[in-house]
Amino acid sequence: MEKIEAARIEHRKTRLEDNHPVMEFLEDIIYCPSQIDFYFRDGDNVYCLYIRQRHGDTTAQLVPCFGSGDFDYDALWPEIELSREYDIEGESYCHDEREEQEIIAIEKDCLARLRTMFPDTPFPEHPNRRRGRYGERLPDVTL
Repeated sequence: MEKIEAARIEHRKTRLEDNHPVMEFLEDIIYCPSQIDFYFRDGDNVYCLYIRQRHGDTTAQLVPCFGSGDFDYDALWPEIELSREYDIEGESYCHDEREEQEIIAIEKDCLARLRTMFPDTPFPEHPNRRRGRYGERLPDVTL
């Protein structure tokens, strides 16, 4: 019985990149709240920058993860201080150009914060973006 359970656990284990592309913002931009994930490695540690957007309330947290990319729910999730208030309006974020620019600004703000927190990790200069987990890559954007 233990061998069967061990085989099931091993079958569920996958590499981080198979489940969660690394160094790309995965945007689940639907209705409020929306979520954006950004997975990266720092040495042997795996983290997810978890951005959650609500109308007028955007938060970012650094989530420690297991090697598969699954969140470690028992660990502390420190909040990432954003440099300004982000004014997100509307029901759906993906249709309004102004809101799209705000999303990109949030991602760039968070990248800047991560660079100071993890100076040895080579973060991209501009957000690499993917709309939805298995969706099409979006063009890189500079503001």
